[in-house]
Amino acid sequence: MRSHLNFSNVVALLALFVALGGTSYAALTVTGKTVKNGSLTGQDLKRGTITSRQVKDGGLLSADFKAGQLPAGPRGETGPAGPPGTPGQAGPAGSFSSVVARKLFSSVADGAQTALTVVCAAGERPISGGFDAASDGTVRALLSAPANGPLSASPGDGQTFDRWQVVVRNDAGGAANASFIAYAICAS
Repeated sequence: MRSHLNFSNVVALLALFVALGGTSYAALTVTGKTVKNGSLTGQDLKRGTITSRQVKDGGLLSADFKAGQLPAGPRGETGPAGPPGTPGQAGPAGSFSSVVARKLFSSVADGAQTALTVVCAAGERPISGGFDAASDGTVRALLSAPANGPLSASPGDGQTFDRWQVVVRNDAGGAANASFIAYAICAS
C-alpha cells in the first residue's frame, strides 16, 4: 500500500474527506434558527414538503386561494333600502291618439264556415282583433289576422293593413246556427 501512496493520492483523498464531511456537517448544523428570516423562497422548498401542520392557523388569507377553493359563507342579512333614484326623462308621446273597437255580428250554420272582415275607419290601422262566440266551444277560429283588401291568409311584408279578418267554423253537430262577433281594435 505504501507503494501507491504519493503526494497526489494523499491530496485527493484528503479533498474527498473534506467534501463529504463538509456536506454532512452542513446538513446536520443548518436549522430554522440559523436561516435568516425571509431569505428562503418557494423555489427553495421541495414540492409537497409543507403540510397543514406547518402552516400557522389563520396564517393564510382568502387571496392565497384560487376562486372556488373556499366554501361560501352563510348569507348575510338584507341591508336597509337605499334612497330613491332620480326620476327618468319622460318618454316620447305615443304614436296613437285614439284606440277604438269595431265589431260585426254574424252567424254560421252547423258544419259550415264563414268569414267576416272588420274594416277600420279612414286613417285607422288594426292593432289587434279576434272573435267571440258561444262558450260551448262549437265555433272555432280558422283564421284571425290583419289584412289589406280581399281575404288573405298571409299578408305580405311591408303592407299597410286597414282591416281584420276572421274565419270561423261551426262544429256543433246539430242543425242550429251559431252566432258570433268579429272585432278589430283600430288605432289612429
